[in-house]
Amino acid sequence: MAFTLQQVDETLKSEIGTVGYGNLYDSFHSSDNYNYVMDYLTGRTNTLASPKQDVSLYVCVLLLKLLEDIENPSANDRLIIDLVQHPYYAPLITPHFISWLYQYAIRKDTVSALNAVQTYLSQYGMNSSNLFSGLMQYPQDAMPTSKKSDGAVKAFLTTYLQKSKQLPSLQAFMAYSPGRWTWSHFHLIEEVRPDFIPEYIRECILADDWKTLIKFIDHKEGAYLSVIAEFLKTNDQDDARLLQKKLDAAFRLYELSPDNWKSLVTDLAKTYLTYQINFYDKWEYGTHFGVFNGEQIGYLKYSSFAYLVLLTFDRISATTLLDHSAKRKIRLSEETFRIIHQQLGKDAFPYMEQALLDGSADIDLQRELINLLGHQSAGHHLALLWKLTSSKPKAIKELVAQSLVAGDPDAEQKAISLLKQRNADSRHTAALILSLTGSQSALQAIRSVLDLEKNDNTRDVLLEALAATIPAAADQEYLTAVVEAAKLRGRLEKPAEEWMDEAKLPALFDLSGNQLNADTVRFLFYRMSRVKTMRSDIEVKPILQIIDRKRSGAFASSLMNQYMDSGAKADQKYALALTALLGDDPVIDKIKAAINRWIDESRWKMAEMGIGALALQGSDKALRWVEWYSRKYKNKKANVGAAALTALETAAEELGISTHELGDRIVPDFGFDGLFRHFTIEGEEFRAFIDSKFKIAFFNDDNKKLKAIPASASAELKDEFKAIAKEVRDIVKSQSPRLEYYLQIQRKWTMEQWEQFFLRNPVMFIYATKILWGVYDEKGKLVQTFLCNEDTSLIDVNSEEISLNENALIGIIHPTELEPSLLHQWKQLFFDLSIDAVFPQLERLSVELTSEEMNAKIIRRYDGKKTVTGSIRSTLERFGWRAGPALDGGMIDTFYLIHTTLKLEAMLKVEGVGAGFGWTQDESLGPLFIVRQEKIKSRYYYHPKDENDEALVTPKDLPPIFLSEMLAAVEAIKLKEE
Repeated sequence: MAFTLQQVDETLKSEIGTVGYGNLYDSFHSSDNYNYVMDYLTGRTNTLASPKQDVSLYVCVLLLKLLEDIENPSANDRLIIDLVQHPYYAPLITPHFISWLYQYAIRKDTVSALNAVQTYLSQYGMNSSNLFSGLMQYPQDAMPTSKKSDGAVKAFLTTYLQKSKQLPSLQAFMAYSPGRWTWSHFHLIEEVRPDFIPEYIRECILADDWKTLIKFIDHKEGAYLSVIAEFLKTNDQDDARLLQKKLDAAFRLYELSPDNWKSLVTDLAKTYLTYQINFYDKWEYGTHFGVFNGEQIGYLKYSSFAYLVLLTFDRISATTLLDHSAKRKIRLSEETFRIIHQQLGKDAFPYMEQALLDGSADIDLQRELINLLGHQSAGHHLALLWKLTSSKPKAIKELVAQSLVAGDPDAEQKAISLLKQRNADSRHTAALILSLTGSQSALQAIRSVLDLEKNDNTRDVLLEALAATIPAAADQEYLTAVVEAAKLRGRLEKPAEEWMDEAKLPALFDLSGNQLNADTVRFLFYRMSRVKTMRSDIEVKPILQIIDRKRSGAFASSLMNQYMDSGAKADQKYALALTALLGDDPVIDKIKAAINRWIDESRWKMAEMGIGALALQGSDKALRWVEWYSRKYKNKKANVGAAALTALETAAEELGISTHELGDRIVPDFGFDGLFRHFTIEGEEFRAFIDSKFKIAFFNDDNKKLKAIPASASAELKDEFKAIAKEVRDIVKSQSPRLEYYLQIQRKWTMEQWEQFFLRNPVMFIYATKILWGVYDEKGKLVQTFLCNEDTSLIDVNSEEISLNENALIGIIHPTELEPSLLHQWKQLFFDLSIDAVFPQLERLSVELTSEEMNAKIIRRYDGKKTVTGSIRSTLERFGWRAGPALDGGMIDTFYLIHTTLKLEAMLKVEGVGAGFGWTQDESLGPLFIVRQEKIKSRYYYHPKDENDEALVTPKDLPPIFLSEMLAAVEAIKLKEE
């Protein structure tokens, strides 16, 4: 009896979507080959037609699943065997058939099965050596010897190993099973070739095979532990990697039997550190250690772990080795110094002091050491910190200044004296200290030296301290003073750049019509060159307020041309910033063209800077383009999209408004008068409006809705409305998720803001009619709910018109705010009115944490859960989360959701999510936690040290709606079925 069509088809479909098979089934199913195979296997024909060569033919490999018995094959088995041996199918299937034969021999585990397998292998020119190699590829532990069989496979392997003269060493034996070393292999060696055992143990250690190694503790009552110890004790002073592996192995054994292995771990730690001192290499391996001395220690470099061991068990040897390291100026890691500080307390100070003063510490280590000094007694560390005021790295100066202000009550007076030092770095640190104290005496000291300070880095810090005293807009006295002071300091002697042709730059004028002189223009360039980000300089900003922007466009355009002609170097981006600050609409187009060119040329950093410049330009048109870039590159080249979001934040800061207010401002009204755009065609009046589907619609003078704009309209007017329709589609793409985010963070508008944004903008009015709104008092308590009708009237749940207090705060309702009966009523009204929600507002998943989780700073309920491929990214981004940038290997390890108002950030760690779609591995979830933004240096690479990390926020301290929405997003990710 032949196979049924269903049997064969289900087998061919069984691996759709898996690696190696993909979606080949669809291609195969539509080919003639499918009919050839089906006709033969279902008995429609007695001969197997020669196939057409096609990559989809590869799915025939799956037909091996239908083969059951090769010893006494059935008629159906014979059909599969004939297919396997057909000259046109064999090239594809033979390698898989041979693997199937090995697994068949193991599954059956009988002499007759082995003989049958050998018979087939001989047809391919293979012998008993190949059979041995093939059987070794599969774990023998899985053989069903307890249920059936005479142990034929094991007998064959044993006999072959005893008789073979081709296996003189363990390496020759293990070559038959690369990457598949199992405990069953050891049993085979133990029985047949016990002389291989020492080398086998060595290979376990070299391969980091701790699971196998620790089995020796219980195996035959530890009969081989002496062999392990003997190997670990051998002196390998010239091989760092081998020493590391030995130290690691000794620790794994120590974990299980501390008393027996303590001495060996200590000796190996000493040996390894001695090697490190004699053959110092800046780069070093590390690994994840488990529990040591009752504490979970996690990942450490081997030298750090070795010091931990010695400081715990042999402090004299540890301090001796530390002294040797200090003498040779060997850089110890941050982890090592944390261990030294923890173990030695105040006795760690000399080692930290020497590392800070002898030049062996890089900036990361210096930062860590200064942090650790804060835990030492004041008498120990203050004098050292004052010595460090001449450090060159800015980050270290800042940290030293913060530490001194916090720890030394005389810091201000000492810093004032330090301002007189000849050393520029010392003056810089003094400026930082005084800017942090902010007292009147500090500010007076800063004023007295500000215009005399020739070091721009120091002067910039002094300026920042005086920021509050700098006028918002310059007057003539201010302008003259800052320009003359810069001239006296020698900062205006030449053009800012060699390529800059100041003579060809058009004139700049102030609001009174006076032309800015050459020194003032050069001052603009000099001070803008001090800015490292896309924003205006602190001294230039007041001057920009008095420049006539209506007349500065030509200057900006000319400057942009010179900058682009010079090669547009990243370190000269201030020219781009000044272009934006002075430019008009034509400059926006120039910057946008440059951005697109930089993207095409893969100059991603320049593209990010260009987007920042657009935001700095500040017009609604420029900001709309920035918002467009943020959506365009949300996933593809996510760093560009992230830069656009940052640019919007910077623009809001420059304009003195919130990012949410900025977002409202950049939604265009397209020249509509309220909700309508009136126009005339051949003397007849028409009105354009946006309908409930966000499409442009038209009324004639008789209030009749038209199917389209009248055919008699000019081509120019048709093109204008066509462009508006396209831009409306773009607005909808950005505003729908934006409003849903406002629901999550519970943004509120004043009555005036709400009416301006939602009732007078033709696009946002449609949103107003599709959302349930709430009225809140000044304490955030909900006092009323309402819906906006298409005639702009506001109604309550009983469809009765209401009016709002002019002091009302208005926000988007979250269903958890409503009593169940009121929520049901609103749902019914939305249904009755056929309102299509722009996002699921009234049907939102509500998730609760346990009381224990509410007080835990890290939520671990999702940790390690396997997810459906692609679900993490698609789900979280749908809920408004964003992916962090790609790390090494193109993988994303963090998704984050920001509460912009409270400056909080929810972070979810993940594994297996690729930066590009399709770059996935096995995806899974990690820990979830919330941090305060000001407490972390980088959202993308932040990992909390532990539950006590000061940046972490407990869930109970979050707004309930934000917490619920955060959890709902994670809960919506599809998990793999166990």
